[in-house]
Amino acid sequence: NGEIAIEISDKGIPFNPLEKEEPDITSGIEQRKVGGLGIYIAKRMMDETSYQRKGNENIITMRKRISLAKVLA
Repeated sequence: NGEIAIEISDKGIPFNPLEKEEPDITSGIEQRKVGGLGIYIAKRMMDETSYQRKGNENIITMRKRISLAKVLA
């Protein structure tokens, strides 16, 4: 349907990375805290990013709309 979905799951402790405060990307690399850039980049690149806790699993789902015309070009 013109969309690609990626689902990542783990059996770790309950943790929703989408609730984390976004990193300060305006400061220099030496002043930044470690971590947080991966989910920041995923949220910016994807059309939809969601989290759910199902049973004992953390599940992150990322969706991106794609155009077949662009893929076939």
